[in-house]
Amino acid sequence: MTKKYILALLIFFVLIIVTYFVGKNTNEGIAEVKDVYNNVESIENCTMEQIVESSDRYKINIFYPVTNYEKLNNKIKETINEKFENFKEDASKGEGITDKIVTLDIKFNISSYNEYISVEFDVFYDFGGAHPNTYTYTISYNVKEDKIITIDDLMEKNDELLNKLHDYFSEKLKENERIKESFNERMFEDGLRPVKENFENFIFTKDGIIFIFNRYQVAPYVAGGFRELIPFDNIKI
Repeated sequence: MTKKYILALLIFFVLIIVTYFVGKNTNEGIAEVKDVYNNVESIENCTMEQIVESSDRYKINIFYPVTNYEKLNNKIKETINEKFENFKEDASKGEGITDKIVTLDIKFNISSYNEYISVEFDVFYDFGGAHPNTYTYTISYNVKEDKIITIDDLMEKNDELLNKLHDYFSEKLKENERIKESFNERMFEDGLRPVKENFENFIFTKDGIIFIFNRYQVAPYVAGGFRELIPFDNIKI
């Protein structure tokens, strides 16, 4: 009788533990989805789509917005498809550690300011290396002009833009504590050179333009990525 009682208690506690972790993971997943949904609320007629796919080699989970603007939607879908197909191709070739399931996760933030809509995609992928890789890329769109806005468009409005961005962010980022802790002069200088490739990721806000510098661009991986705002008055665009 005692043995049966002990066994019943053990089963009861196992069920409690399993229920806890299942519920925890489910709640975390629901919370993540709610966070993504909250991002679309400020944009009129904006909804969210999801791509989920898995195999014995990979798992993919992608969220992306669908707006009321065809040109923006086409650009978003084109970019998502490119990331999606490239990842699947690499996974099928056995990139990374072959006995591990590799993963790709993409989430987004979407915001609007005046005639601009800005979309940020946070990409997380793990091929089984020393650490997962993360980076952010952006798409900006002008509603009035029905046009995707790139760094080239900003440069047309100010032919000294790249030099101004270099000077401004060189001074600002040198004061960042994370930069100071792992300063790499060559990486810092290369990542802020006045070339278009260094300033392709940006979003519009009421206070100015936020430029995004991904891991490895201006500092080693351990320092993380950086988001820095430059006021409109400083760049005259």
